[in-house]
Amino acid sequence: MRPYGAIISRFVFAMLFVGLLPGLASAQSTPQAAGEPATLRLAVSSWVGYGPLWLAEERGYFDEEGVNVDLSLVEVSADRITAMQADRLDASATTIDTWTLFSAQGADLVQVLAVDESAGGDGIVAKKEIGSIADLKGKSVAVQSASTSQFLLANALQAAGLSLGDLNLLDMSSGDAGAAFVAGQVDAAVTWQPWLANARKTDFGHVLLDSKETPGLIVDTVAFRPQFVQEHPEAVAAFVRAYYRAIDDIAANPDEANAIMAKSISMDTDDFVATLADLRLWGKDENTAYFGTAAAPGPIDDLVTKAGEFYKEIGVTDNVPDPKTIVDPSFVDGTAG
Repeated sequence: MRPYGAIISRFVFAMLFVGLLPGLASAQSTPQAAGEPATLRLAVSSWVGYGPLWLAEERGYFDEEGVNVDLSLVEVSADRITAMQADRLDASATTIDTWTLFSAQGADLVQVLAVDESAGGDGIVAKKEIGSIADLKGKSVAVQSASTSQFLLANALQAAGLSLGDLNLLDMSSGDAGAAFVAGQVDAAVTWQPWLANARKTDFGHVLLDSKETPGLIVDTVAFRPQFVQEHPEAVAAFVRAYYRAIDDIAANPDEANAIMAKSISMDTDDFVATLADLRLWGKDENTAYFGTAAAPGPIDDLVTKAGEFYKEIGVTDNVPDPKTIVDPSFVDGTAG
C-alpha cells in the first residue's frame, strides 16, 4: 500500500547523511518577503490516498487559500521524515503508527490532518484450511518487521488471544510477502492490494482479514515540523482549508477529479479508481470526530498510545510518545490560524 522501506535502520542511518537525499539537498527554508504567503514544502509517496493533495495543487486551491505549497514525490517514509528533521521539508504524510514510531525514535513532528483510512486495502491472506486468526498459531507468516503490516497482525492476534511469538514470522516487505504467499511459499502473509485480490484468485488461498474489519487502525495523516506550525499557523490553516475543498471537489466531480489525481502520480485512471475503492478519504467531519479537541481528545490519541506500546513491546523503541506532543487538533475544524 505505501512504500515504508526499512523504517528503523533507514531513519537512523539517513539522519547522518541527509544532505545526500536527491531533490532535497538545496531545499533549505528561506525567509518570506513581507506580505507573501508562506511556502510549505510537502513531500508524499505515490499512494492514491494522497491524491486530494495533488488535486488541491492542480485546481489552485492552495494558492487561493493563501499558502504556497511545493509538493513533491519522495517514496520512502524514512527519507521524508529525515528531510523534515533537517529542515528540507516542512511536512509529509504517512500512517499514524509510523509517525508514532518516528517520534519514539526522536523525530520532532506534529500531526494536524487525517487524509484517508484503509478500508480493505490491507489484510492477511492465508491458506483456505486456516479459517480463523487463531488457526495461525504455529504457521509460517510473511510480514515486514516493525511496520504497519506487523501492527495490523499484532492487533488481530491480540483479539484472538495470541501474540507474534505464537507464529513463525518471516520478515519481508509487504509486496514480497504477498508474492511469497501466491507462490505457495508460506502459510499466510500480511500484505495489501493487489496481493489480496491475487490471493483470492489462487485455488488454495483466501483473505482471512482485511482492514474493513479494523476501522480506524490504519489511518494516514499529514504531520508538520512543529517549528513551521508555530511560525506559520495561518499557512497550516490555509493548507487544511484547501485540502477540504479538494475533498468536496472529488464528491462533486468524481470522474474529472480521479483523472487529475491519477495523472499526478502517473497511474492509470481505472487502476487508481479501483485502488481508491479500498480506502476512505476523510474530510472535515471525519477529521473533527477523529482528532477531537485538546480538552476532549479523539480516537487518534488512543491509536498513538496503542502504536507506541506495540513498538516498545517488540523492542524497536524504548518509550511511548505522549499523544499531546505529536497531535494538534486545533486545525481540523478550520478555526485555527
